[in-house]
Order: sequence, then structure tokens, then C-alpha cells
Amino acid sequence: MGSDLQKMIKRKMAGEYSRELSHKVFAGQCRLIELGFRQGGPAGYGLRRQMIDQDRQPKSLLGPGERIRGIYPASSSTSARTCPPAAPTGTASAAW
Repeated sequence: MGSDLQKMIKRKMAGEYSRELSHKVFAGQCRLIELGFRQGGPAGYGLRRQMIDQDRQPKSLLGPGERIRGIYPASSSTSARTCPPAAPTGTASAAW
């Protein structure tokens, strides 16, 4: 009976920890979005993904499917992504 109570308390604590961590991660993502950084997914039409360093200086452009950790593994914790406009040659529309 004591071990059942202990299991129940541990599960309750694990659930609470998971909830708190979820709130912290969500708040951190919101903060990065407010600073103008991109969180994930493909860039929209007419945009490209660009990696920047902690001083907001451009590092490199990211191609389709490229990830920050694959290019610069040592600096992945201090790098972020933005989506500046693409070059006009890459955004030309087809004429009907």
C-alpha cells in the first residue's frame, strides 16, 4: 500500500514538472518570435531562411531542408533564423 502511494505521488510530481517545463518552453518561443526570429517550417513565398549569430550579423543562407546544427554544430545554441526577402530573380511570377 505504501509503494502505491509513492508511485502516485511520483506520477503527480512528474506531471507537474512536465506542465511547468511546457510553460517555460512556450514562453521562450514566444520571446524569440517577438524578437523577430523564426521558429521553424519552410519560409513563405518570396522569403529565404538566413542564419544569424547572437549579434544579429548574417552568417549564411539556409537551403531547403538544411538545419543550423548540421552546418555549424558548435554555434547552434547561439544562432537563430530569420526570413529576409529573397532576390527578385527567385520570386518572379509566371505571366498568364
